[in-house]
Amino acid sequence: MRRHLAGLLLAGFTLAVPGGSLPAQDSLASRARQLAASGDFRQAASTWRLVLNHRPDDRSALSGLVDALEAAGDWRNAIAPLDRLLALDPNDPARLRQRGVYTAWSGDHARGVMLLRRAVAQGPRDPVSLGALAQVLSWSPTTRSEAGQRFAEALRYDSTSINLLVGYADLLSWTPRTRNRAESLYRRVLERQPAEPRAMTGLANLLAWDGEPARALQRRGLLVGATRCSSESPTPRSGPPRRLRRFRAWFGGGRTSST
Repeated sequence: MRRHLAGLLLAGFTLAVPGGSLPAQDSLASRARQLAASGDFRQAASTWRLVLNHRPDDRSALSGLVDALEAAGDWRNAIAPLDRLLALDPNDPARLRQRGVYTAWSGDHARGVMLLRRAVAQGPRDPVSLGALAQVLSWSPTTRSEAGQRFAEALRYDSTSINLLVGYADLLSWTPRTRNRAESLYRRVLERQPAEPRAMTGLANLLAWDGEPARALQRRGLLVGATRCSSESPTPRSGPPRRLRRFRAWFGGGRTSST
């Protein structure tokens, strides 16, 4: 009810100013930023749309709308404003990366890879774009070799990224001859973040595969405990399906850097 009233108040404010004057639109933009900063991403998206009703090619408003929808887990509805952004700046590496990821999430693996390669071409030393490309390449057995090369390349530019380390370890864990390397990467992550759930899961799986079920069960017990603690905290809004949520956890949207 409160959000509905806020929406009516914002809409009324816009209509009260004939033609949507610049001060009114700037006030709406400021309000949208405040809503996003407070975590109310859906209302922020609605407010950015009010700005775009009068300034359809406003890059700041388009960026705000895309990022708010992404943060709300509504990436499918972020595609249209993202395409408008890319029409205004076709070589923006962060937005190319974001579009490539959305395309891959939508099931068009080949086109997603093509867009991610364009993003890497625009920012060849960007570990986030390299990591996103590596992750999508890892989904296909025919491109997993290149995925490993891209993960290694990304880690040369950011050797401390938890997301890159876990992504690379996951890839290495699928092949018996590289599982020792995968284990070392998982342990490297856990030295820094002992309760990191992806690394705990990966290491538990490796221990089970290597014939150490007792240690694997111990790891899984620690993971369950960490998960229970996490479940007591506020949960994020629903996003893509499970595999995509895991990718999104380290990809982190359009503008954020690798962590």
